[in-house]
Amino acid sequence: MAQTGKSLDEVLSAYFTAVDLENLKINQAQRIVLVGFAIESSLERMIQWLSDHFGVNVNAVLLGYVRTSGGNELLTRTSIISDELEQERVQKQKKFLISMSDEPGEYDMETLTKLLKDYLGRP
Repeated sequence: MAQTGKSLDEVLSAYFTAVDLENLKINQAQRIVLVGFAIESSLERMIQWLSDHFGVNVNAVLLGYVRTSGGNELLTRTSIISDELEQERVQKQKKFLISMSDEPGEYDMETLTKLLKDYLGRP
């Protein structure tokens, strides 16, 4: 890293001594989970649309509270997108692998823009 003169591996090793850097995977997938007691149909449609069209791993979990006649308290959980379907989408999610370097790039804006568009356009 430019500020310290150390590589990312060296910095991570110094702060996280118990972490196996060889098997460390950072930002493999992100997930958005909205939690509440009710949901409007417009939010449900938006979640479905984002999931279907852009591969955004977003879901909503609805919580329900019930007290039985015997005095027991129950908390129920309902997902808008089932756990099975969500897992399937995560496995199919497009993964971007970006090679890392400790050396700063020396690209002009036009070349950098072209390289980024080429990279993001890969299947």
